[in-house]
Amino acid sequence: MRQHSDFSDAFGPLSSKRRRGTNFAAVRRRLPWLFIALLLVYGLSFLWGGAEHASGGSDPAMEALGIKMVQQARGKVSEPGCDRGAAGAQAASGSAMAGDFKSLRPKSDKVELRAAGAALDGASLSLAAWVLPPAPADGKVLSIQTIASTKASGCAVDADHRGVAVFLNEWQTNSGQLYLSWGSAASGCEEIATAVNSVKPGRWTHVAATLSASRARLYVDGELLADSERDGSGKLLGVDNFHHGGDQSAGVSDRLFRGGETALRGSLSGVDELETVPIAQVVPKEDVAISARYAEVNASDALARVRLEAVRGAFKRAWGAYRKHAWGMDEIKPISNKSHDWLHLGATMIDCLDNLWIFGLKAEFDEAKEWVATKLSFSRAVGISMFETVIRIIGGLLSAFELSREAVFLRKAEELAGLMMYSFKANPETGVPCTTISLDGSRRCTFPTWTQRNAILAEFGTIQLEFKYLAHHTGRKEFWEVAERQIRNVRGRTQPAGLYPNFMSPKTLRWTTTKVSMGALADSFYEYLLKQWLLTQRTEPYLRTMFDEAMLGMARSMVARSTPSELVYIADYVSEGKLVHKMDHLACFAGGMLAVGAQHGGEFDREYMTLAERIGETCYEFYRRTTSGLSPEFMSFVGGSDPKVPRNAAYNIGRPEAVETFFIMWYYTRDPKWREMGWEVFSSFERHARTPSGWAALKDVNNPAKLDDKMESFVLAETMKYLFLLFDSSYPIPLDKYVFNTEAHPLGTFDASAFTSAAPPKRR
Repeated sequence: MRQHSDFSDAFGPLSSKRRRGTNFAAVRRRLPWLFIALLLVYGLSFLWGGAEHASGGSDPAMEALGIKMVQQARGKVSEPGCDRGAAGAQAASGSAMAGDFKSLRPKSDKVELRAAGAALDGASLSLAAWVLPPAPADGKVLSIQTIASTKASGCAVDADHRGVAVFLNEWQTNSGQLYLSWGSAASGCEEIATAVNSVKPGRWTHVAATLSASRARLYVDGELLADSERDGSGKLLGVDNFHHGGDQSAGVSDRLFRGGETALRGSLSGVDELETVPIAQVVPKEDVAISARYAEVNASDALARVRLEAVRGAFKRAWGAYRKHAWGMDEIKPISNKSHDWLHLGATMIDCLDNLWIFGLKAEFDEAKEWVATKLSFSRAVGISMFETVIRIIGGLLSAFELSREAVFLRKAEELAGLMMYSFKANPETGVPCTTISLDGSRRCTFPTWTQRNAILAEFGTIQLEFKYLAHHTGRKEFWEVAERQIRNVRGRTQPAGLYPNFMSPKTLRWTTTKVSMGALADSFYEYLLKQWLLTQRTEPYLRTMFDEAMLGMARSMVARSTPSELVYIADYVSEGKLVHKMDHLACFAGGMLAVGAQHGGEFDREYMTLAERIGETCYEFYRRTTSGLSPEFMSFVGGSDPKVPRNAAYNIGRPEAVETFFIMWYYTRDPKWREMGWEVFSSFERHARTPSGWAALKDVNNPAKLDDKMESFVLAETMKYLFLLFDSSYPIPLDKYVFNTEAHPLGTFDASAFTSAAPPKRR
């Protein structure tokens, strides 16, 4: 029996007891006592306001939107608490959702704050939100940036200015002030503001405003910065809802919220909560404790600093062993300290270059750079995976270049890509690259027999970020063209359920299967549709359209819900009406992908964020429901039942997709539950997989004594990186400036107009 590590949280160890069933409140119950006390303050503030605050389990808001996302209903959805009939019974047993995203959208773009018949007229109100104000570029005047309003922002004595508005900046300035304005027919319009530059651009800030019958107050990061008497006569709320990200008359302004349309949570005494992402809240009375949300996340940041060092320490332990026992090899075996070389390209070295930079290990980075400059050779790379070489080696080199601007990394990436170009010519009529290649001059170029020599969607569809980035920085248009051709090959082809099957003939471009997956064989293709659009600064809108169409197909045909815990999962699609009820751990990336896709004012932002949260919660359950607290390779949802570990997938090899989603959801929502989930995963790795040289693989997650002497390079390059970023409150890789490739290598966005001025690929 392997001994547990002596690693423990400086604020107290996490419980190792595992409970069955869905209970995300359990995450919060494991918080240290200081954190719990702060949460209690926050909870009491909700009780004072009469709100029902759910800490992460099933609540009316998630139920309302969640049921819509997964019920089998065409053109009609049942409301929570109603008889769902046959459609509801099918959904409960794991059927896919039908309909489309448009049918799921709210009737109004504004966030409703009441149910039918609930009175909103009153003289008291409290509102709090986390905001990330944009930094003005090139002298641009941002003017008023509305956070939430029931009226036009600013003050004027007219009907448009009756209600409440919380916003940033004086009119036609970048004053950095927080404003609260209010008015009624009786009182006219009044407002208060904080001092100039009290809200800094480019950093997360907690803002809060309270109104009572006699006072108005403004808080920034928990500090009272403005306090004034007010005339409490008249009714404040002139309409039935709050609008966020813009005011009632002027439309949507630049978004201050992260989390898309789900950013505002409204709650009223005796009325169910209608939204769930706790980045903002409104309660219908003066609530001076509403600024406790700042204290809660501030406590999370304090705790994260300790946990950040634990993750850094785990990485340094593994890197030190690699340096001592396997320097220049692809992988170290963490039990025997032997090396494993399968690409012959120093995979762990190159995969971790950006880790060394981000983790602040500059001496180690310089040592690795010297190896790349003097020792990295491609001639021994024979019979290797094109896909893995692109995402791990080219991606790793380009990310190291992006962060350090050391030209040697760009030169090596260009040299490697040049050696791979022959693979696009094996099928000159289509340009589909081979699966297996050689870089020794033999020009070996084959497709696998197990696919009947067909090309794999996730492989030819996951080269675009790297090759387009390389084209931009080298000026070599041929890199762009071979990558873009793959999108041209699939765009608009007839496909089942609006999705893209796993296999395609490299000679005829015909789909050779109807099977569709968001896990193995297809996952990163969908990810790269969105991320190409972002990498090239949204200059290729057809890619965004392809992404949205694919997500609509996924929601219609692949999203299901388990019984009895109602976990939302993504099944494998076989054919119309037929699913394989399993979900790969690989598919857990979809939560993060959807959250990233919800940040740009798109049509389906609200639906994407809701589904992202539900997928993230399901993937947490992949860990929580096992003896070791570590996820198997996939979970079975037999007949739509709750997940179980199948015998043929009981192993764990340290995959990153769940913690990737936890990091992205934390980044966009600031909800500490995602950090707690990530910490549980890290602690389970340290408890059950730890060796003096890193983390070993587990042969059976329900029998953690059985270890496998294996540690893939992505364990360090992805899993540890996402955990590190989850706990790094300095946000060293801002997601509005960088795009992660599928191996977690950040690449900076760029102006691609030189390559995108031509017409987009035509539909076939």
